[in-house]
Amino acid sequence: MRISCRSLTKVPLILLFLPIPIFLLLFSCCTSPTIWGYPVEEFYDLLRSEELPQLAEMNVSALSLDELENLGAGGALFLSYFPFADSDAALQLRRYEAENGEEPYASFAARLLVKELSERRAYQQLLTLEDDLGPRYGNFYPWRRAIVTAAYWHRQDERALVLLQKLIDDFPDQTEGDQELVLLKTVLRQRTGDPDWKAAFIRFFQDYPAGPYHVRAWDYLRIEDFLEQFSEDERRLLRGVDLVARGERARGFALLHELVSGSAFSMYLSPGLLHTLAAAADTSAAAGNLLELYSRISTENPRFSREISELSAFLLRREGRHREAHSLFSRLAEDGDQRFLWYAFSSLVRSNTAAALKELPFLVAAMQDPAYFRDILADFCQQMARYRNWDGIVRAYRVLDGSVGADILSPYAYIAARASQEGISRLPLDLEGNEILERLARGEYPGRGGAVAPDASPDPYYRLLAAADRGIDSEPESVKPQTAHSPGRLDPLVAGLLDYGLVSQALELTEDAEVSEYAAAGVVQALYREERYEEGLRLLLKRSLPMERLYFYPRPFKVSTETQAENQGIPPWLLFSLMRQESLFNPAAVSHAGAMGLTQLMPATARDVARRLRLENPGDLFDPYVNLQLGAWYLRHMMDRTDNLSDALASYNAGITRLRRWRQYSPRLPDDLFLETIPFQETRDYVKLLLVSSWHYGYLYYHVRGEEIVFLFFPRM
Repeated sequence: MRISCRSLTKVPLILLFLPIPIFLLLFSCCTSPTIWGYPVEEFYDLLRSEELPQLAEMNVSALSLDELENLGAGGALFLSYFPFADSDAALQLRRYEAENGEEPYASFAARLLVKELSERRAYQQLLTLEDDLGPRYGNFYPWRRAIVTAAYWHRQDERALVLLQKLIDDFPDQTEGDQELVLLKTVLRQRTGDPDWKAAFIRFFQDYPAGPYHVRAWDYLRIEDFLEQFSEDERRLLRGVDLVARGERARGFALLHELVSGSAFSMYLSPGLLHTLAAAADTSAAAGNLLELYSRISTENPRFSREISELSAFLLRREGRHREAHSLFSRLAEDGDQRFLWYAFSSLVRSNTAAALKELPFLVAAMQDPAYFRDILADFCQQMARYRNWDGIVRAYRVLDGSVGADILSPYAYIAARASQEGISRLPLDLEGNEILERLARGEYPGRGGAVAPDASPDPYYRLLAAADRGIDSEPESVKPQTAHSPGRLDPLVAGLLDYGLVSQALELTEDAEVSEYAAAGVVQALYREERYEEGLRLLLKRSLPMERLYFYPRPFKVSTETQAENQGIPPWLLFSLMRQESLFNPAAVSHAGAMGLTQLMPATARDVARRLRLENPGDLFDPYVNLQLGAWYLRHMMDRTDNLSDALASYNAGITRLRRWRQYSPRLPDDLFLETIPFQETRDYVKLLLVSSWHYGYLYYHVRGEEIVFLFFPRM
């Protein structure tokens, strides 16, 4: 039937256009991207559940890798992390990514590829790959280095030597000090017939402190039967360094000491050998002999005097001869080297705090970066507090005021102010004690020199104590999440690994400096979702990530913790703080001393607690619910046997017998100042960190004011 144009106007318009969406729908169904026969989303689901049938394939090369482009950038690389039955699947997928992928996925795949082939010692495969991938990765150091190593082990000596020299020329910064490359070059010189190869081996053993590559060098010479080509003194040098490298220090020291003390006094001397001798002198007798030898060498060979002064200073420090070490470190620091200035002051702090106090003004005048000295200045304050030298702390506070940041000055300021309040120091302060505490409480600089390090905040522990003393309601300092960030080059890799559920691999990658804080924060969130709080907290604290406080103070095992806290009459914020400090919420944690689980109970303690609770045995201490029950009871027991929460926690950490002994020496000191006198740094820091954590947990979750927590810790302030 013929239809005229006029008759078309009688047909509903919708019927005219209906075939178009039907065609598009059919076309899209026919062309919907698939991977190995599965729609992309179904492929993802099967992969993440590890139920993808191809994971059991014996030969991945039989599959179409080109389809992996439908996974998006880096798809082949991310897929290579999954457990295929085919042992070569990961290599094939990474090679595909290295050949065809975008950056940064391609170069990262190449890095993994050469690493695995090197570990397999598949050197022929590496050399074959050089033909295909070499042009693309000619400027990629890990690739070039792996090819050099492959040529060396595959006995392509001439080629390896040329490649190695080219590597050194092209990458001077990366190759400098690389002892393995020096060893390879030394061996290659022997293999290629270089007439000076023996001298190269001697230099290798002389120039570098004893280490694992010397063991490899000795074994090569021994196995290849080349040792007889060296003189007796040369063999003594080689064997002595080898023995020190193997941990046989006494035998190695005897050989080397005999060598450099005899007729070959100056022939073999070098900075590397001097360092090897220092490492080998692990007894007081050997150290004494070496110091005498150093003195002789310094006299007869002045060119080694600087090296010998440094080695002697560290040797004296190791032997506990701190006053002598201080003298040497001070001379070494005369050229302004802050490292030696640190060691000079540290040696005084360890040997004579009165002498350190006299030295303090000179240290302040010579400091270029006060933050570099934060740890030793904190140790100095604690040493004086331990021996109740309150006047010394006041004097040090006055010297440091205006020269260090608020964080470093905080303990000096707080203790000086409290000593003035308590009348145990009558030395004048530039500010009244109450004014110092007021400034600390408000987060201001606790002295007159407020222009110093304006970005540094007072130590939160001392800020909280000062706030309680002055009756100021202080909130914990918040961490502002980062809104804008500079992306790291490897951030896309981290994001991709997380999208594929490869959290452990993403965590490992955060060690790379090219991963930004923003990407690392995403890894923390993923770890928390998997209840891997210890790993998340370690990453968070290590990199000081700008995340909300809830991430710094999480509440795993919330119901059980709050139940046990209620059963034992313990504040829940305290039990959370204790677990965070003891185990970072890892139920499987084991300390070096054998303490176990969330609350880090020793097995003997757990058995005693179980007996008191009338349980037949303590049960599995790695079971979080068992460990919480026993740990909460034990904490309550310590609280019942002591006068305040600070003492209870010190007892939990160090034992109640030690606490009582410490208390005998300071019966009248206020509780907060008594804590400063405890001789165990671990115990002091333990109580202080728990107070700060309790402040955060109480504020975030339980509407408890900091002042209330402080006076539970320290009723007598």
